Amino acid sequence: MRRKDREVTDQNQIREMIDQCKVMRLAMSVQNTPYVIPLNFGYQWEEGRPIFCFHGAKEGKKWDMIRVNPRVAFELDGGHALISGGDCPCEYGYGFFSVVGEGTAVAVADPEEKKTLLSRLMLHQTGRMFSFTDAQVESVFVCKIQVHHISAKAHME
Repeated sequence: MRRKDREVTDQNQIREMIDQCKVMRLAMSVQNTPYVIPLNFGYQWEEGRPIFCFHGAKEGKKWDMIRVNPRVAFELDGGHALISGGDCPCEYGYGFFSVVGEGTAVAVADPEEKKTLLSRLMLHQTGRMFSFTDAQVESVFVCKIQVHHISAKAHME
């Protein structure tokens, strides 16, 4: 990271950043063709890293790409605020935080794991726990991202 003064390494701070975000941008690539899509997500923290999860229809471009190349990158951001520079345009800035990383997208087949991940997604998005029936989890594709690398930075002045 070039701006070490903005780097965030404390896991609790990174978790707070993730908690504030409702949308993740997921990047995939197949045959040198990149694709980025915004997704609602959930997560759970394991062994010092988040495991992100998302769901969707059982067919479509993102699933096709993940099946071919499960290596993904992700980005989350928030805290957006203009920092005024008064009468000097070069003194303006922008407040933000961001979390970026890469990992492996893994399709989840086990119905009980799908229920757990969907519950985590709903908890993150709504603040409430939900339970799911077998029929509900059978109707969707659920994927988790095993994070290999994560970094965060913030500029909040």
